[in-house]
Amino acid sequence: QQVTFDEHWANVVLAMHMDGTNGGTTFTDVKGHTISNIGPMSTTTVYKKYGTAAADYYNNAAYYLRAAAAADLQFGAGDFSVDFWLRLTNAATGQMCGVWSGDGNLAHSWQLLISSTVITFRYSTTGNDTVALQTTGLSIGTGTFRFIEVSRSGSSVYFFVDGVLVATHTGVTATFYTTGTDKYFESGRDGATQSYVFAGQIDDLRITKGVCRHTSGYTPPAQAFFETA
Repeated sequence: QQVTFDEHWANVVLAMHMDGTNGGTTFTDVKGHTISNIGPMSTTTVYKKYGTAAADYYNNAAYYLRAAAAADLQFGAGDFSVDFWLRLTNAATGQMCGVWSGDGNLAHSWQLLISSTVITFRYSTTGNDTVALQTTGLSIGTGTFRFIEVSRSGSSVYFFVDGVLVATHTGVTATFYTTGTDKYFESGRDGATQSYVFAGQIDDLRITKGVCRHTSGYTPPAQAFFETA
């Protein structure tokens, strides 16, 4: 029986299909966050996974997507899942998404970085420290859409590529940094340092808070994410 709903939709806090026209500049979060398109970036119909388009990232720190990082985009010590379709056009490390605050130390709450060989999830507990969880022996490659998920359940963080569990980190008991001023959610670069610029496409970016979607292997989605519970 085909599934036509998302049982965790009520816990989804950001959901971006990245749909639009070729060269379009409008990006919408169906969960209601206002997305600022800096640059501006554009949507592409040439390289997309599902729907009408995908977000096209230019490998330029002046082009990125930003939203005010409301409390629902900060994970604290709770469970979460971040998932999306990714197509790299450059093997170098780029930031998919993350939350940082513009206080004196430009601290990160959490940050997801990907290259053609490594997925890195970084978080801070104090605003001054950085803890990095990484995969090893990975080959994501370039030019092909891959489904990426990073999830936390209790004290374990799970990394998936195309539904395959590729790494697990245990003993993660920390509360992610949530204080500071002028918090921002950004996709396409590290806003604190204007580094880790991303080159490629992202489709169907979804963040779920309070739920770890997977702890073991699964079949990746065969359609765009659903917007009903």
